Amino acid sequence: MELENISGNTYYFSGSTCIGMYREGKKVTLVDTGIDDNKIRKIFNYLNEESLFIENVIITHSHADHAGGNDFLQKRGFTRFFSSEMEAFILKHPDFFPYILFGSSYPEFLNTKFIVPSKTEHVYPVSSLKNFTILEFEGHSFQMVVLKTMDNIVFLADTMFSEKILEKHPIPFHIDTEKYLDAMVKASDIDADGYLISHGGYYKTISDLKKINVGAVEKIQELIEKNLPETIENIYSLVLKELNIQIKEPWEYFLNRVPFLAIVKNLEKNRRIFMESKENKIFLKIK
Repeated sequence: MELENISGNTYYFSGSTCIGMYREGKKVTLVDTGIDDNKIRKIFNYLNEESLFIENVIITHSHADHAGGNDFLQKRGFTRFFSSEMEAFILKHPDFFPYILFGSSYPEFLNTKFIVPSKTEHVYPVSSLKNFTILEFEGHSFQMVVLKTMDNIVFLADTMFSEKILEKHPIPFHIDTEKYLDAMVKASDIDADGYLISHGGYYKTISDLKKINVGAVEKIQELIEKNLPETIENIYSLVLKELNIQIKEPWEYFLNRVPFLAIVKNLEKNRRIFMESKENKIFLKIK
C-alpha cells in the first residue's frame, strides 16, 4: 500500500481496491474502505502518525470490496459515512445483497467477506458534502457514487476496470448492462484532468479503457448469440468455459451469474434473442 499524490489535495492509496483521499489541512475525506480491516487499519495508523484526522468517508457503493473496512472505523467511534440513498440502504441492511444473488434466503457460503459488506449504522446523504461534484451512476450497482474533487480529478469507482483486472475477471460485474454501458459514456464525457479507477489506479485519459471495457461485454454477447439455441444454464456454463473461468467456490458461481443474466436481459430487450419455456427448462433462441 502506497499513498500516491494525483494532484493538489487529491491522493489515493494503491492496492487491489484503490482508496481515494482528499486532504484539507489536517482533515481528510476517504473514498471507500476496502474489503476488510487489513487495509483500512494501515491507512488509519498512517494518518494518525501524520497527525491527520478522518473527517468523512464516502462509500461509492455497497459492494463488499468497497465497504468491508467500515466496521473497523465504527469500532473506533467513527460515524460520518456518506453515500447515495440506495447504496446507504444496502450498507445498513447488508443481507440484501446475498438475497439478490441467490433469489431467496441464502446458504451460509454466501456469507463471506467477498459478498457481504460491513453493516454500517449511520450513512448520511453524499449530496450534503459541498467540496465535491457528486454524480450517481447506475449499472454496476444500484446508485454508485462518482465524484470530482476540486483538483478536477474524478473518482470513477467501478465504472470501468483495468485491462489486467478484466483478464483475471473477464465477466465485469454489473446488474444492468444498458445502464452499465451508458455510465461509461457519461464518464468519458466528464471534463477532468485525470481519473481514478478503483480496480486499476490512476489514468490520465480513459477513452482506450472504455473501449476495452465495452469490448468485454460485447465478447460475452457474441458468445451467447453464436451458441443458440440452448438452455440458459448450458449457455452460462459455456461462457464460463470459453472465458477460462474456473469456479472454485460456490459463491463465485452466483456472483458471475449476475452480470451474465444482465447481458442476457439486455439482448432480449434489444430483440436479439428471446426466451422460451420447454420441458421445464428455459431456452435462449435467436430472434
